[in-house]
Amino acid sequence: MSSCESVQIIKYIYDSGIKLETVSQTHLERHAQKFKINKMRVGILLQQGFIASMTNIVILILTLLALHSSENASSLFIWGMLTFLAILFRMLLVHYLKSHFTEHEQTASTVARYEKIYAAGVLLSGLAWGSLGFAFDGDSQFNHQLIIPLVIAGLCSGAIYSMLSSLTSYVAYVYPMLICIIGAMFYVDLEVEALTLITYMIACTMLFRNLHARVMESLQLRQENEHLVEHLTQINEAQTHLVETLQNKEVFLTQTFENAGVPVFVTNADLIILDVNKAGCDLFGYSKTEFKGINMLQLLHDDEPDQPGNDFYKLVEGDVEQYQITKKCLGRDKKPLWLSGTVSAVRNNKNEVDYIVIHAQDITEQKLLS
Repeated sequence: MSSCESVQIIKYIYDSGIKLETVSQTHLERHAQKFKINKMRVGILLQQGFIASMTNIVILILTLLALHSSENASSLFIWGMLTFLAILFRMLLVHYLKSHFTEHEQTASTVARYEKIYAAGVLLSGLAWGSLGFAFDGDSQFNHQLIIPLVIAGLCSGAIYSMLSSLTSYVAYVYPMLICIIGAMFYVDLEVEALTLITYMIACTMLFRNLHARVMESLQLRQENEHLVEHLTQINEAQTHLVETLQNKEVFLTQTFENAGVPVFVTNADLIILDVNKAGCDLFGYSKTEFKGINMLQLLHDDEPDQPGNDFYKLVEGDVEQYQITKKCLGRDKKPLWLSGTVSAVRNNKNEVDYIVIHAQDITEQKLLS
């Protein structure tokens, strides 16, 4: 295999690695976003779980009071105790899951496991409520037959609110409860009432799925907003760091400019002085304020031409990057000054001259000695 082929193979592997890394990173970001949404969803479920259990206890007491005159009073008492134990178990389970959910670091698998454990707990509670179907009796009073479906319907409505963030828990709680009651109603020849309850179960399921989808959209939007805030915060921090870096660089450049041991002049393309450092002010005897706005040609001695040379125009046109000059100047005290220096240009993105920078050196003594 030739060296050229080896290089091409390595390049292909490298490029493919970059693509795979990009795809993998995107997949991980989506997985992390899904995990955060599921974590919020299960957190809401556990938060509502305790309130729902307390409501179940209140409904249980009211149901026992409403059915206490039934002929199956002893069986009703046993049912009430078993249902209370199921609700109590659900409350303890919620407390356990909430404490572990808040105190321990969560992963995608643990969050899914918490939801399944909670669904198992509400399944037991739903079966307990569904076993109330034993109280149906074709010979019992009409109000007793009416109370049971109303209680179950109320529990289903409450489940839509308390389990809105978990379809698994809703199905585990509502379906066993309704199926048991519907089966008991068919058993005592209450077919119309049973069919009505089936219709109610279908309607509740459709309503729950619709509301659950809205909740998921809301959680996803909330997650996207949090991600956006985090991203904007990172951008803001990066901009703050950039501003600080630029400020430090500006301070460094300013100090370097001011503390340079040789005169430095900054002019525009027309040689109008924009800035000059301390060495330049000391050499000519002018202040910064006096320098700004005057033309560099005004500092020249009368023996010098009053126009820039050809090298300057070549610099402006971009034909040369810099050039050397030696000029005779006059200070504030009208004494001649000989300067030797370098003239260069600072250009913008359009290659136009923004600034002319002149680094000068005092060679007056050398000129006088020569």
